[in-house]
Amino acid sequence: MQQVLHRGGASTQHRPEDVLDASWDDLKSFLACARHRSFRHAADLLGVTSTTLMRRIDRLEERIGCRLFLRDQSGL
Repeated sequence: MQQVLHRGGASTQHRPEDVLDASWDDLKSFLACARHRSFRHAADLLGVTSTTLMRRIDRLEERIGCRLFLRDQSGL
């Protein structure tokens, strides 16, 4: 990223490819999963199926290029 100096301070300029391309539903899904540490509990809270929620998280992980959760049988 480029930095531009303005009146003694540094300001960061974002390039278009640096902007997160995620829907609000994807971000709400991430937050619910992080809070509840479970796809099933988060899906119940959001009123969607676990499969829908997992697809949203998979899509978000693909867009940002990294895994957001470690998944195992005990939860997230």
